[in-house]
Amino acid sequence: MSSTEQRKLAAIMFTDMVGYSSMAQGDDELALSLLEEHRALLRGIFPNFHGQEIKTIGDAFLIEFGSALEAAQCGIEMQRALSKRNHDVSAERRIELKIGIHIGDVVHRGGDVYGDGVNIASRIEPLAGAGGICISMDVERQIRNALEARFEKLGPTDLKNIKLPMELFRIILPWEAGGVTHVVGKKSTTAKPPFFAFASVGLAGAVILGWWLVYRPGSGAKIEPVPPATPTPAATMAMPAAAPDPKSIAVLPFANMSEDKENAFFADGIHEDILTTLAVVRDLKVVSRTSVAQYRNTTKPIGQIAQELGVAYVLEGSVRRAGNKVRVTGQLIRAATDEHVWAKSYDRDLNDIFAIQSELATEIAGSLQSALSPQEKSLIDRRPTDNLAAYDDYLKARRDVQADFKLAEAETLLEQAVSLDPKFAEAWAELSSTHAKFWFSDLDVSAERQAKAKGAIDTAVRLEPDSPQVIEKLGDYYYYGFRDYAHAAEQYQRLTVLRPNDASAYTMLGLMHRRQGLWEQALQEMRRGRELAPRDIFCLNNLQDLVLNGLHRYEEARALSKPLLELEPDNLLQQAYQTSISFSANGSTQEFDDWLAQVKPTPEQKSLVLFLRQACAVLESNYSEAIRINREQRYYDGFSNPHCLQDLNIAFVLAASGDIAAAQRRAEEALSGAKSLLEKQPSNATLWMSAGQANALLGNKVEALRCSQRAKELMPESKDTVAGVAVSFGCAQTLAWVGEKNQALAELARILRTPYGGNVHAIRVDPFWLPMRGDARFEALLNDPLNNALLPRASMD
Repeated sequence: MSSTEQRKLAAIMFTDMVGYSSMAQGDDELALSLLEEHRALLRGIFPNFHGQEIKTIGDAFLIEFGSALEAAQCGIEMQRALSKRNHDVSAERRIELKIGIHIGDVVHRGGDVYGDGVNIASRIEPLAGAGGICISMDVERQIRNALEARFEKLGPTDLKNIKLPMELFRIILPWEAGGVTHVVGKKSTTAKPPFFAFASVGLAGAVILGWWLVYRPGSGAKIEPVPPATPTPAATMAMPAAAPDPKSIAVLPFANMSEDKENAFFADGIHEDILTTLAVVRDLKVVSRTSVAQYRNTTKPIGQIAQELGVAYVLEGSVRRAGNKVRVTGQLIRAATDEHVWAKSYDRDLNDIFAIQSELATEIAGSLQSALSPQEKSLIDRRPTDNLAAYDDYLKARRDVQADFKLAEAETLLEQAVSLDPKFAEAWAELSSTHAKFWFSDLDVSAERQAKAKGAIDTAVRLEPDSPQVIEKLGDYYYYGFRDYAHAAEQYQRLTVLRPNDASAYTMLGLMHRRQGLWEQALQEMRRGRELAPRDIFCLNNLQDLVLNGLHRYEEARALSKPLLELEPDNLLQQAYQTSISFSANGSTQEFDDWLAQVKPTPEQKSLVLFLRQACAVLESNYSEAIRINREQRYYDGFSNPHCLQDLNIAFVLAASGDIAAAQRRAEEALSGAKSLLEKQPSNATLWMSAGQANALLGNKVEALRCSQRAKELMPESKDTVAGVAVSFGCAQTLAWVGEKNQALAELARILRTPYGGNVHAIRVDPFWLPMRGDARFEALLNDPLNNALLPRASMD
């Protein structure tokens, strides 16, 4: 080897810009512009992962890394950045990349790199597909336990000029299924589409006080808050103090004892199915899945767990799956004495899994002296499918929706399941619910998507009309697919009869009646749900949202802070929300400021903290600081809020700072993005409302009012009391900006006495209300104590 040569082991990345050659032939000026933009964007990412640019080859990059992990992390961050960049652009201006990564021997010579590592990386790159990352088996082996990602095996592949077929993998990028992943270091965080994302971290209010995202465009239709359990803070928050019901039980998450750790989905699926099976036993009180989820891998003593959950018994279990055999173990423990009532082990063929679930549920009911009615016994003994491959797909799909809201992946799995077993009613029902959630979360509001939802639920109902799972998803179909809350509530009312101990059934009833404005009825139903799910994060977060943002009961909201922080001590967003509650009550940002001052974010939390600092700056009317932060971080994608709506927010901040020219430039960008999205989502009321606000800032009065009118037609308060009032609120702001101040004031006066009608302290500093500042009538409205106190009782009847 020459003294000028250096041989070493390195990870090599090859990239290719999709469609560049044909683009250059059609519009060379556009092609060159996008090429330079693509180079600038990626060159800003390589150093963060110690990537060394070796050379460019036309529209391709050759990059060297010291480790396979850094190469994979860099590839994910590159695709994430491009996905974010492509979010609101037209098809012809999209920049899409294919990435191939291999690790092997390379030789450095004369400023270039040669060897198999380079050759193989260049050969596998085309297999990645647009927006994808293809890696060799050597890379996959090194990163499988270090990178929080999933891999799709492509199988042995013949590559040009490579002697032997190679095992290749494709990294599954979370946002391909509806989420957005931020990769920094070893960990990743996935954000879900709005109405599910908010529910998991404090709801819409978790984005800070309802100003920056919640009562701004893009969020009002997505929240799912939950009414309070009682009208007094102490009673609302009290953990079970009295002796627990002697027939109460918590089933802890089952341990996955399989050698193949991928079988965790199976253990989780069995755990959930046993819980839903026990929920049909009227004589039992069964703690919900979401309440027990926090005890996975816990070291807490059983007695402490039982006390926290308010139960007399705890069931621990495990699942071991190998080939066509399965072992399910369970031990029932009497919490008061730590006595093992019994321990059972079921060693069976895999196709007996439903019989095992039935026997285990029956054994539990018997031990707790709960007699089973013939109907309950029939429901417990049900066998949903005889095709275990279909059952696996069903369980995986259910996991994908619950854990990460990965609707696209769930849809594929469920379609496989019903193809394997066309008579699998529960899979058809879950597929319908998945289609409906695409529509409700504005990911796909096409007639085709609604038709798919209808076809799937019709099949499920035809196959098993009396199945509790089918009834539940029929309710989802009406709720998420059509906002038909009356018919949805009918189905969930049926479910409470069949599964009287299912907290989610009561929770969903409360959510539906809340959207109908039936506040008292919703409160009663949610009271029962709270009873059955004493430590349910979803329930607590949404409960707090209702008492805080819906009913302005600030002391009750504050009383919920302690248990929420105890349940999620490491959740930065939860901490932010809890410290910001005092602003809603008294307009002070002191507590929130103090918290922000002591936060030491990890690299992966930096983007969120910048977002929170920007929101706080707006609440303090420190517009110059908010604008400075926006220059540092133009978009925050942790909540999947479209870029055009984020542009609209900062446009109004610019206007409040006095820079009208800059505000209108950003409003033009926001309007262009909203129009682009409306081409795909013509029935999206939030986008129409936002287009109205952008036009108002641009001085286009006629068009602003037309867009606002369309928004209110699509989402009237009579259709949805939560989403509808958010649209009315935004349209009232448009009236103010186009000079219709009398109408704006009349609307605001009405909305302020309506649940979810906004907070006076946030309105006072909200740039969207800038034209009304200094108007004596506006100030009088905000100073009226009735508009910042508990809503009048009459408003809830």
